[in-house]
Amino acid sequence: MDDDDVQIGIQEVPPIRTIDTNFDIPNIRKIKFPDGSLISCEHAIRIDNNNRTQSEVLDTLLSGALQTRGHSLMEDQFFNLNDIELEAMSKKYKIAFQRCTIELDSTTDNYVFSAVYHYQTLPVVYVIDYGREVIALCISSNSYLYNLYRELNNNRNNTAILHFKLACYYEQRAEENDYNLALWQNACYHYAQVLNYKRNTGLIYSATIGNCKCLVQLGKYGCARKKLAKLYHLYGSAQHWLLLAKIQRRTGQNDKAIETIKKCFIYEDNDRKVLMEQKLIKQKDTREQTLSNNALNDREGLTRKTYNELVYNILSIDGGGFRGLIPAIWLAAIERKTKHHCSSMFQMLAGTSTGAIIACGLSMPSALKIEETHYRATDIVELYKNHANEIFIPATRRRLLYRWCTQSSRYSRSGRENLFNRYFKGVLLSNCITDIVVPAVVADRTRTQLFTRYDARLGNIRPPYLVDVLMSTTAAPTYFRPHAYDYSAYIDGGVQMNNPTMAAYSEALRYGYHNKNIFVLSLGTGDYIHNPLQWPTANRNCYFWLRNRKIILKNLFDIAQNNIDYQMSMILNENNYHRWQIWFEDEILLDDYGPETIEILEDYAYTFLEELEGRDDNKRLGVVLDRLD
Repeated sequence: MDDDDVQIGIQEVPPIRTIDTNFDIPNIRKIKFPDGSLISCEHAIRIDNNNRTQSEVLDTLLSGALQTRGHSLMEDQFFNLNDIELEAMSKKYKIAFQRCTIELDSTTDNYVFSAVYHYQTLPVVYVIDYGREVIALCISSNSYLYNLYRELNNNRNNTAILHFKLACYYEQRAEENDYNLALWQNACYHYAQVLNYKRNTGLIYSATIGNCKCLVQLGKYGCARKKLAKLYHLYGSAQHWLLLAKIQRRTGQNDKAIETIKKCFIYEDNDRKVLMEQKLIKQKDTREQTLSNNALNDREGLTRKTYNELVYNILSIDGGGFRGLIPAIWLAAIERKTKHHCSSMFQMLAGTSTGAIIACGLSMPSALKIEETHYRATDIVELYKNHANEIFIPATRRRLLYRWCTQSSRYSRSGRENLFNRYFKGVLLSNCITDIVVPAVVADRTRTQLFTRYDARLGNIRPPYLVDVLMSTTAAPTYFRPHAYDYSAYIDGGVQMNNPTMAAYSEALRYGYHNKNIFVLSLGTGDYIHNPLQWPTANRNCYFWLRNRKIILKNLFDIAQNNIDYQMSMILNENNYHRWQIWFEDEILLDDYGPETIEILEDYAYTFLEELEGRDDNKRLGVVLDRLD
């Protein structure tokens, strides 16, 4: 049959009818292939219960590309499309079509679209069959982005609108995972590009609100507040006051936040986000009383739960110096809510530098009962709040002169060693209750050394004491001297592996656990995002490197740990991988342990938990607790 003889669409269309389904098709967000791999897709568009034409549906999926290319949108309706018609449409619109069915994925226990072939070309439109009827169309997220960027390169007339669509896409994806740095940064960038076009006032307003929302998520509260102040002279809306109330709540201005949130109700009487923000403001207002009650509950004993052999839970904690107080507070809250010790909920505890102190502390056996832990998370919180000054003991005057001449360490090792001996003296790594993974860097080797309970018990390494492990992984360059152990010099594991999640996951696979049975909770210690480089396109001469040395060095260390977060989110499904991280407005150094810093870190930690508890998706705190309990 010649291409000209193929009839595009269907000439005689039976009456449109809705097909009953026991699942919500637009909420299916994954496409599964025969090899078991999953990719993300955009919301599917139902076509069995509306009168939209096939071209209109395709144009919506492809962000208006068909209309831009001059195609007519007045085509016959989709219904019972056969392979010949799909092939003709593919040639006409230069789009690959793939038939899919709907099935329940046993790995994630969620409905997915099941395809039989993985096209490498883009874009691909997936035709959803159900009960021998075509009921919906969807497009993969990669195809959606591909089409938007292609239109952005080829169409200069709608640049602002395309940037806005890209920003909305990244914002929507970021909201599904609030702590994905790259998604919020991409959304922020595209909203900023829209602001360069001044013609569409309504679009400028929406882009400014979106840009401020991204800045708030990235911890840039001052910048967002200034933009909102300028916007208020032109417009006022519930979104405007909601963002301002959130900024005030997060920056310690709760009294102002109480008054600001009331202004939202002028525009929105029953908006879910406004009601949630009002609840968070009230929670912060009564936090002191809540913490006082929690302190009384902390005196109650914790119970140990029996391990489920079908699952393998991993707790991973980043390095970050005194900022380790944040994950310690989070873990204390988890123990309080579940009434179980962390060592009975996680089969593996991994930590770098300050994270290793928490991991080893929670897995250290009791002197009386070897199967019970000696410390609980609240004890680790007290260690940070009451004994941090013993770790950061400045070098003596003589030592300071030596350091000035040789660029040696800032602090003495004696205080840190004495504290570790007081808490962990005489305990071998092999005696820990759970699997332990602690990275440290050997000065004369090209890879990171992992201290693991697994290898210590098998005799693959010399059985180390916890004191030596902690002295090795906390020997931060310029802060402390390298730790001499086993004829080698060890420095802080954060130099190469500040986020040990990937190492912990790899160890779990080495121990024989399957990917589908692994659950990971990865805890950050808070971070700070520098402002963009000045003159990013300038020549990279000596003056440039000197002027921007602080930002460049920080980026070099941060890239690895942020990449690990992205990689883990791709390896494990969204139900089995959770990342908790905070972004500070101002930088907090790892040796800053003053009273004001303690207050700031506590506020950030409790604010994060309150917001996590108020979420209504699979990232809310209750979902994690149910998974652990």
